[in-house]
Amino acid sequence: MSTERREPRRVRPGPGANARRPARTDQPRLIDDAPTPAAVPAPTPTPTPTPTIEELRPSPRDRALLAVRAGGRIVARLDEALAAELDLRPGVAWTPELAARAAHLELVGRARRAGVRLLGKSDKTRAELRERLLRAGHAPEVVDDALDRLQRAGALSDERVARRAAERAATDRPAGTGAVRARLESRGVDAPTTSEATRDLDAPGAELARAKGLITPLACDARAQPRAGRPGAAHRKALALLARRGFDEDVAMRAIEEVLGPVPDSDGRPDFDDAGA
Repeated sequence: MSTERREPRRVRPGPGANARRPARTDQPRLIDDAPTPAAVPAPTPTPTPTPTIEELRPSPRDRALLAVRAGGRIVARLDEALAAELDLRPGVAWTPELAARAAHLELVGRARRAGVRLLGKSDKTRAELRERLLRAGHAPEVVDDALDRLQRAGALSDERVARRAAERAATDRPAGTGAVRARLESRGVDAPTTSEATRDLDAPGAELARAKGLITPLACDARAQPRAGRPGAAHRKALALLARRGFDEDVAMRAIEEVLGPVPDSDGRPDFDDAGA
């Protein structure tokens, strides 16, 4: 028996053996080949219904105000006149536009009430009251609206302030016309209003008459208690008073000469600027 070892039979590849094998259909597909799921529409938000005004009643905090209730809560506190201006009443829709207007008028009402309190203490010009309200923290647009309303109501009037200042200068506290005008302009009164109010103070002889009336009591005192060795003392005192009250220098010197007599020669003409210091 032969012991020769046999080699395994080799199979020679046939034609087309090196060709690409077809892709297997049972392999898992890539993610790009996966079907796109249908988009789920976002839920449509349910619109919030616009609340309506339920009632208007006096505010527990301030009985002078009306509390406006809408949507189950207090949404504004307004003066009755401002609530009427917005035509607020039960059943009216409390829209964002109406809420914004009410919020503005609520601030205007606060500024107006503060202005009324300040005017109750002393009469003020528009410029003076505006400055006080701004310093109190009210917004400029709110202050201007409140001042307009006070003017329309007659509670605020530059004309009245100027007229009273002129009347006081003519009677209770005599003063020079120029000083009255300068004071009014410094308080914010415009030039036409100032000129109109002080027109009577400029009448012929009016300023001289006021100056003479102011220093006449000094003449009586000088005659009753003459000051020996001090010539011209009454003249200097009168001149100082007239200078402080803002009288024109020529008017002041003429009034002194007509009431107290000529300035003593030894004293010379007093210095008007130094007298008013």
